[in-house]
Amino acid sequence: MRKTLVSPKEFIQSGFTSPADEYAVPDLNLDQKLKRDPEATYPARMGGTAMEKAGIPDNSYLLFDRGVTPKNGDIVYVWYRQDKLIRFFKKVGQQVILYAADVKVPEIIVEDELILIGVITWSLKCHLPREFPNVKTW
Repeated sequence: MRKTLVSPKEFIQSGFTSPADEYAVPDLNLDQKLKRDPEATYPARMGGTAMEKAGIPDNSYLLFDRGVTPKNGDIVYVWYRQDKLIRFFKKVGQQVILYAADVKVPEIIVEDELILIGVITWSLKCHLPREFPNVKTW
């Protein structure tokens, strides 16, 4: 069978293309691009500097997925001892360790019940905060 390097769509077209075609912007649907499962993906907002060295500064927007099982090195959103935390996840045997990107923040060896809220899949940072002053922390 003969293969062609040109898409079949190009053969349908006759005549000249529109000069504006080269400036056409493809549709960008962030829901499709950023969410593995829209039913299980939720937004959050980073508060604090514990994960700054991992590229998640204070006030960054985060997307977390409740349907992903965390693996070593994943960034997780957890509820532990009355605090919501965003930390790196590490499991050694049956022991779970949560640690921050900042070495000054002590690691947490989980001894009580840990509630996994989700695994962080994306972080988004606003580069023009003066234009978005009314954004509240979740």
